Amino acid sequence: MHVELLQAIPISGSVHERHFEVSAGANAWAKFTDDSGVEWVGVFGSGEPSRFHAAIPFGDDDGRTVLVIAGGRGYVVDAATGDLIRRAPWHYSKAAIAVPDRGFVVVADDTQIWAASRRDDRGAWRREPAWYDYGLGELPERMALDGIIFDRAAKDEVRGKVWDGDGWYAFRLLVPDLEFTREEFIAPDWESFAST
Repeated sequence: MHVELLQAIPISGSVHERHFEVSAGANAWAKFTDDSGVEWVGVFGSGEPSRFHAAIPFGDDDGRTVLVIAGGRGYVVDAATGDLIRRAPWHYSKAAIAVPDRGFVVVADDTQIWAASRRDDRGAWRREPAWYDYGLGELPERMALDGIIFDRAAKDEVRGKVWDGDGWYAFRLLVPDLEFTREEFIAPDWESFAST
């Protein structure tokens, strides 16, 4: 299976469409193509207020399961049948990355990270609380003060950067239990990575 976000809306009737909570406002359009060339287009209603759109195949089934993010809202879709497996309960996301050989996609908003699977979401956690957690929980869920960027993913870890108020820091997310560890300081200026 192959999936791509469309930059332009296809001409009405030119391809089979499936609608997933289409909104009167902005929608994301994703084209799915199987190995024999059969195509269909999914129209996905956008969330609020993110402008983030993505179509990311899961890493464990050769692209059959896809997480489509439309304006920050998540939809898990069976690309072969066109069936909606589930609509994620979150409406705001800003980054996502596939993890090889895993049945989920790692997703983030500005402060939190989670794994979106076919059935549910599991939140990342950090052993050492951040200064902005104010001692509110045993395993804090907030990974960044205001910005998360994914750089790369391997089967057992995801690497990237987080904005923590005084600058950008590297991070490592251990995939098996979603433990987050903030690492070395990278850059002091928001503009160093904010546009990515």
